Amino acid sequence: MDNNELKLLITIAQMYYEQNLTQNEISKKLSIYRTTISRLLKKAQEQGIVSFSINYELSSTFLLEKQLKELFNLTHVIVTHNSDSSTIQDKLNTMGLACADYLKQIICDGDILGLSWGSSLAAVAEQLDASSYKDILCVPMVGGPAGKLESKYHVNTIVYNIASKLHGKSLLMDFPAILDEQFLRDAIVKSQHYQQISKYWDSLSIAIFGIGSCEVSDKSIWYGFYGDGDDVKPINQEPIAGDICSRFYSYRGQPIQTTISETIINIHLQQLKKAKHRIGVAQSIEKADAMIGAMKGGYLNTLITTKETAQAILDRTLSPD
Repeated sequence: MDNNELKLLITIAQMYYEQNLTQNEISKKLSIYRTTISRLLKKAQEQGIVSFSINYELSSTFLLEKQLKELFNLTHVIVTHNSDSSTIQDKLNTMGLACADYLKQIICDGDILGLSWGSSLAAVAEQLDASSYKDILCVPMVGGPAGKLESKYHVNTIVYNIASKLHGKSLLMDFPAILDEQFLRDAIVKSQHYQQISKYWDSLSIAIFGIGSCEVSDKSIWYGFYGDGDDVKPINQEPIAGDICSRFYSYRGQPIQTTISETIINIHLQQLKKAKHRIGVAQSIEKADAMIGAMKGGYLNTLITTKETAQAILDRTLSPD
């Protein structure tokens, strides 16, 4: 490229990118065809006269979302960010708002929503704005707690509150998630009320659920649902990584039969996977293994979590160990 052509490329680039002139304006000023201006601007990029860069630092969560999406073949990832002084409730509220906003993007008239219990889902219900849809139905995907649990975390409370805000209908569970004996569960499974709810588990449009782990340091909610936890033990040798709706799985994402598997009233993981949108909402570095297992198992295709949790998942997954 000779010196005259180099000067022309610089001149056109300067007029277009610094003076903000249009290609038509440059064409008239330099008496050059507009199509030639377009070709020369492209050449200026190819020759390195003009270069572009994306400032990813402006969105500190963008790269985390991109990595998680690609690593676990997810449809959508939302990583929220709070200040260092934020409380756990602040983080839950931010995630709840993110989930509520995403729900408004995907929900359609006639959708059937399946919901679980817990603090993350309670935050979603709290942050969701009132909207009007036709023929929305919200159903629980698991029964109620066997132990002590604040009512705002109860699946029936969450189902009712979200249905109310969407101007939809709700079906509630009138029985606990964990029964003392298998024959009690078998009797409930045959009941008309159970059959009415469970038939919708195969046709969920959207499933929104928390991800449980017995590894969290504050086990008050876990114990509130499962009691002291001594009864939740794997039948095989593979340890439990986490649970969704009281269905347990390993770090590899494989379902695990436990000592309570035959006494639980809840959706099966294979039924859950039929939902078009499977949204896992969870946070805590201590839950990293549980969330990895859930993604490896394909139980969720949308993840909503915090920045530090997202980083812990990546560190754990990409570690050479």
